[in-house]
Amino acid sequence: MKEGVSMLSAKELSSAYIEWLTKNIEFNNLDDNIVRIDTPFYDRHNDSLILYALTEKDSGPLILTDGGYTMDDLEGDGIFINRSKRKKIVLLETLNSYGVKLNENTNALYLNSSKNVFPQDKHRLLQAMLFVNDMFLTSKQNTKNFFLEDVASYLEESNIRAMTGASFIGSSGMSHKFEFSIAGIKDIPDKLIKILSSPKNDTYAKALVTDVIQTRTAVKRPTVFYTFINDADNEADETTLNLLKQADIVPVPFRKRNNFTEELAK
Repeated sequence: MKEGVSMLSAKELSSAYIEWLTKNIEFNNLDDNIVRIDTPFYDRHNDSLILYALTEKDSGPLILTDGGYTMDDLEGDGIFINRSKRKKIVLLETLNSYGVKLNENTNALYLNSSKNVFPQDKHRLLQAMLFVNDMFLTSKQNTKNFFLEDVASYLEESNIRAMTGASFIGSSGMSHKFEFSIAGIKDIPDKLIKILSSPKNDTYAKALVTDVIQTRTAVKRPTVFYTFINDADNEADETTLNLLKQADIVPVPFRKRNNFTEELAK
């Protein structure tokens, strides 16, 4: 190591992240049983993502919800998931992987929680909101298949032994989910894969990087992180590529996926 260059500390990065999160999240009582939570994560309109924590009774279960924002925002863009049986199935399967449900009467995404696991559940709901928004944005261009399915098909056809869904509790105690995992052995590292359905969704890209930073301190084996990027209609955004590379995440533009097959199959 060169003189004057300090070692990058995972503990320092984790502490800086937790400090940033603490300073930039706001909790406000709307009434006796409803708390509004303004988070430091932003959607594609550059609006803060807002959650609500509520109980029906003083001693009732804690419910976390987006108040219907995610689905209403997609519908405002002409994306009506409930009109397509196939899209609805994909939506419900995706939400289930995060432990999140859909209230079909109100369009709200929600999950039942408790005070003990509130931080983890809050993060899971935020992840679900960001992922659903990212996944269905491509519907406006009449994408034939959802990108998640495309990546799964590629891995299977390439004989890459990937498992779907893997979650890790990061250094802040929050749960971080990856769409695919590939186990390593001996000196071959494990591989964790996230996907980015829209190359222009900087908000989800930043949340994705946060997941990786937090997970990197929790994994027990050497691990390489990858992000598959849907570049079917547009080339991967240079800002997004640089953001991933700076976080030591390997970007895989889907049109160049075959360049990574040998590496992923190890």
